Amino acid sequence: MATQADFGWELPDLSDVADGPDAFLQFADDIAATIKDRGLTSYTPSWTSQGSQQPANPASRFGIYRIDHGLCTFNAKLVFGVTTLVGSGALQVGIPVPALNTVQHLVQCMLWTPSASAIWYGPGFIDSATNYQSVQPEFPVQNDRSDMLPWASIGGFLGRQTPYVPSNNGYPVMAGGYITIQGQYFVA
Repeated sequence: MATQADFGWELPDLSDVADGPDAFLQFADDIAATIKDRGLTSYTPSWTSQGSQQPANPASRFGIYRIDHGLCTFNAKLVFGVTTLVGSGALQVGIPVPALNTVQHLVQCMLWTPSASAIWYGPGFIDSATNYQSVQPEFPVQNDRSDMLPWASIGGFLGRQTPYVPSNNGYPVMAGGYITIQGQYFVA
């Protein structure tokens, strides 16, 4: 049998009549194993910030991912606790495996806060700024503005971050609030 270089499948030898049916069955099994759902794998996303004060652990962190043909599909969630310090500077949330370093990857991020019952959507970037190993979420600066900045803490404690909520004393993230990140990227 000859091997196909792209996927490693053994191609049936048509001159071998006696083993032909078994060879075709094995070929079909190899193809099915390549394209079938590979299942999901759990991971615990890391989280850091750019400032000297690093964040304490949130109330919970959960991530799930799967890799198919060099493409990683993932979802990560960080739920904030009562006494959680958020660090200072732009937040960075770890991805399950490093991303390909020849492109800038874009994923979707969501921030929800119970204090304002508000949801913000924004992009997340996987690029050289985080060594292609984490996502930097960005959100609108305020509810009534379309410009975006990296999600960041000013004071190091819950609240006082981007996005700023004027009607809520500037506290968009409090206990029970969370950030989710989901998307796809090419694996290194």
